Amino acid sequence: FAISRSFGVFDGVGGWQEEGVDPGLFSRAFARATADAIQEQQAREPTPADVGKSVDLEAAMTTGLSRVKEIGTSTACIVHISADGIFQVRQCGLIISRRSMASQL
Repeated sequence: FAISRSFGVFDGVGGWQEEGVDPGLFSRAFARATADAIQEQQAREPTPADVGKSVDLEAAMTTGLSRVKEIGTSTACIVHISADGIFQVRQCGLIISRRSMASQL
């Protein structure tokens, strides 16, 4: 995804095809939900505590993952460039995602 000054690349794990699962469904849903979470952060009215803060990429990925209903796994890397040119990068760690649970190790 590419929104405002935030960018993300998500790549579904191809091994899911052997189980009859399209690996792209999970990664696209994860990317879409993470982008939505970033936009929601940016749309919120800032409080005095938010002044000078940038987008919280970890929270966006966590929120995005919690909204995904598809089965699968994905690599993910998201970047945000603040107004003053500072880069923020967040990559996913090992994430296990199943129908009934999602946990980060």
